[in-house]
Amino acid sequence: ERSFWGAVLQASPKNPCLTSGRLPGRALQPPEAARPPTRPQNSKQRHNGMALLVAAAALATVHAATTRVAVNPTTAASEFLGLGTRPRVRALLDANEKLRRLQLQGFDFPRIVVIGDQSAGKSSVLEAISGVQLLRGTGVVTRAPIELRLSNSQETTCKASVEADGVPGWEGPCESVGEALNATMRALPGLKPSQRGARRGITEDIVHLRVTAPGAPELTLVDLPGLARVATEGQRPDVPELTRRLSKTFIEPSQSIVLVVCACNADLATAEALRLAAEADPDGERTVGVLTKPDLMDPGTESSVQDILRGKVVKLERHGYFVVRNRGQLSRNVTQGQALTDEAQYFSTHSIFGKLAQRGRFGAPALAQYLAEVLQDAIARDVPEARRLVDSKERDVIAKLQALGDAADVDPSKKRARLVRVATDFAQMVQEACSGRSDGERGLTADVLALYRGFDADVRSRAPSRNASSYSARVREAVAETRGREAFYGFPSAQVFAGLVADLVDDVRAPAERVVSDVRARVLVAGRAAAAVSARRFPALRKKLEELVGDVASEKYEAAKDSVALFLDAQRHPFAQDLLVSEEPTPRPSFRPQSRPTSSNDAFEGQVDFVARQIDRYFGIFATRVSDVIPMSADYALVQNLGRDLALRVADAAHSLSDEAVSQLLTEDPDVARQRSELRDELSRLLAARETLDDYAAGEVVA
Repeated sequence: ERSFWGAVLQASPKNPCLTSGRLPGRALQPPEAARPPTRPQNSKQRHNGMALLVAAAALATVHAATTRVAVNPTTAASEFLGLGTRPRVRALLDANEKLRRLQLQGFDFPRIVVIGDQSAGKSSVLEAISGVQLLRGTGVVTRAPIELRLSNSQETTCKASVEADGVPGWEGPCESVGEALNATMRALPGLKPSQRGARRGITEDIVHLRVTAPGAPELTLVDLPGLARVATEGQRPDVPELTRRLSKTFIEPSQSIVLVVCACNADLATAEALRLAAEADPDGERTVGVLTKPDLMDPGTESSVQDILRGKVVKLERHGYFVVRNRGQLSRNVTQGQALTDEAQYFSTHSIFGKLAQRGRFGAPALAQYLAEVLQDAIARDVPEARRLVDSKERDVIAKLQALGDAADVDPSKKRARLVRVATDFAQMVQEACSGRSDGERGLTADVLALYRGFDADVRSRAPSRNASSYSARVREAVAETRGREAFYGFPSAQVFAGLVADLVDDVRAPAERVVSDVRARVLVAGRAAAAVSARRFPALRKKLEELVGDVASEKYEAAKDSVALFLDAQRHPFAQDLLVSEEPTPRPSFRPQSRPTSSNDAFEGQVDFVARQIDRYFGIFATRVSDVIPMSADYALVQNLGRDLALRVADAAHSLSDEAVSQLLTEDPDVARQRSELRDELSRLLAARETLDDYAAGEVVA
């Protein structure tokens, strides 16, 4: 059988790019940032098959146009095909595909995502690259993301496979891919009608299509449903919104390379696909433009393509645009290989396109080569970071699994031992919290110390003020009520002083009781937190531990309240050593009869002033005493002793329970079992990812 390469050469004898390897016009190469790095090729293999030779022919055209050096077509074919057959290239894409299939949470791996307005020719572009017929029709034909994986094969035939979750897999010849995709789409769980006559919608379920063919580039692309502006007959009314939302989901990750397909005869300024790409990639660093249907442009408007390629319409900063003419715009009866030949001849002989300086930007093979290079470089750059993320995530998952512990034991003796361990851990956590050794966030000790400082400030804010009219009136009233023979001698009554001190005690009783209650509340919170951590797998045990800490805290609380009440009752009887030896002068007794009202009033005012000054002095002593003793009593009963007593109570309960009671307490929470299962699945995927990355790294070292 005559090789197709010879057929391509004979099909267009006047085509300068196929005969001399040169093109008319100035060869304007894409910017340095837009060109993927070149890789030396040494392969001299020969391959059979139409797709192989067509790709080689197209590369000869591209290479000649961009270098202006005569190229031997056979050599160009061999060099291009070396890109697809290099073992490390395939290993790189295989590793990336395996990592993506693992669906690791929090990871994003490089991929090429194809978006475009409805009927812009997305599927035709993918058909030209893959060499197989995909879904066809009008309206929204692709109703689920299709991940297309192209792989070079040493065999002479093209084979394909289709897979999707919840749908039986398919393998067969590439000629039947379209039918297999249609059948898979109809069977997707997300597209099954919930009732008869239900309208067609869009699903996020991914269909995996793998094509292995001789000469196929090592490449992976994701084809998304076309962006619909309006819902057509038989479609759900929200299809336009669904297509936009799905496209945004796939193109927003920073690792996604966005391939935007637009028709040449459409207004790029209003293209929905370009608008979405600009939102996801404002700087245009990861967007590649593809212009289709150049043969449908109005005569005389073809030169506008040059403005698009030069970025004068909608600029794509790094990668720019490519122009392709697919079989969809030609004839359904023409084979894909013949369509590529006709495409190359069309561009090279066209009166406008054949003279454009950006000649290396025309044709599906040129696009395929560029995408392969861009994707491979992105994946290669991502491998070290992927390994670091996998290792970090693996450590995190292992720590979470260790915190959850193993599944519940079956043997009664082991169950009791586990109960003792959990109870001991719980008591130790409470003791550490009470002693101020808890790690991490603010602990119990810090909370209760803040309460004590607040109580001290509250007590001292209640200091009597002689400038306050209400307090002055209270002192005068107390002095007046107790005036008897003491007034005749000019001595104030001790009952006046004691009564006013009792008022001070009553004024701080409520804050004192409140601070004890607040300390109890903080202790209960710390106990519940410790129970939630140590026994979170066992709801019944967690509840039991919370009850235990509640019982112990209640007992300690009652003891603390009694102690505080006794202390405050004692404070109603004034006593202080420094007052007994006070240097404060006492009013001098007067032995003269108080005959005049003025002298009597003077004595009364003197007594009032003396009592007020003594109360001021005593309050300082009283406030310090109360601010120290009451927190000390609460802390001793509710904080210092609680951890020790709780540990004894928990240990006694753990050893005294029956086997049946132990089994009931160690009944595991279903949510914990589910979390453990999910974490184990995630760890399994992470280990598989690490193995994949290790295999690739080992291959790189060998290579």
